[in-house]
Amino acid sequence: MAAAGPSVFLLMVNGQVESAQFPEYDDLYCKYCFVYGQDWAPTAGLEEGISQITSKSQDVRQALVWNFPIDVTFKSTNPYGWPQIVLSVYGPDVFGNDVVRGYGAMHVPFSPGRHKRTIPMFVPESASMLQKFTSWFMGRRPEYTDPKAVAQGEGREGLCHSPLQCGDQGHEEAGLQHWAPGYTGCLGVQPTPGPPLVKASAPLPPSKTG
Repeated sequence: MAAAGPSVFLLMVNGQVESAQFPEYDDLYCKYCFVYGQDWAPTAGLEEGISQITSKSQDVRQALVWNFPIDVTFKSTNPYGWPQIVLSVYGPDVFGNDVVRGYGAMHVPFSPGRHKRTIPMFVPESASMLQKFTSWFMGRRPEYTDPKAVAQGEGREGLCHSPLQCGDQGHEEAGLQHWAPGYTGCLGVQPTPGPPLVKASAPLPPSKTG
């Protein structure tokens, strides 16, 4: 009698938020979290974290280097709701208050292997000049109560780079095949010059079978 296939498949993500470019700001830190569908669940690692504060490099790039590790494994029975990583970057304003400097999100690459991604960044704006002045005067810029809302938003500006590697286990046994091997992440947005950047890089170990 043939053995039944596994009822779940695993998605292993291992990498790092490598660096960022925010020409107008310094002394920034970032947070990450994952957003995923109801059929997904983390089984190992951390699905959210916060980095150290870093300052700009002294070279011409003026990069903000975090090398902030990411290591998490998910299980699911359904590819719907494929995980997205959400990045939030914060730093001090002129009054010394921590304010958001950028939000960005991208899907975890759909194909296994090593990937490097650039994530567009954006910040919400006040609806009127009065609100802008009040926010600046009180040191409280508009921001999301829950950064996970970024994974469902549109109209992003800015850039974030995140190279990742992905491994999988049980996809074919669960009746799934890899698709979109050329998927670029960044929610389908190609990097464009101009707004702030965050770079993330990380190789993932090869998947194991058995």
